[in-house]
Amino acid sequence: MSSAKQFDAQNRLGFLVGMALELAEQRNFHPEASSELRPVLAVLERSRLAGEDTLCEESMTKSERAWLRESRSNLARHWNLLCAMIPEDLTYVSERQAA
Repeated sequence: MSSAKQFDAQNRLGFLVGMALELAEQRNFHPEASSELRPVLAVLERSRLAGEDTLCEESMTKSERAWLRESRSNLARHWNLLCAMIPEDLTYVSERQAA
């Protein structure tokens, strides 16, 4: 996590860990995932940045940014990320685990 802080990426990492936690709880697989992810999320929460960020699309237009500000998930809003990704976008994870 020190690398995340070094590169001001704690919001990105917090969002992704939060998504993994939501997905693990929704799909009810890897019971140990929740207990392992919660402390990581708590540490990241303490260093959450106020500045707005994206996962990688720094070249977004103003209209894309405006749309994402209104349409993003509560989790993305909490982590100040302009991102449309939601846990349901990652359904292949649970399908691969079942195989």
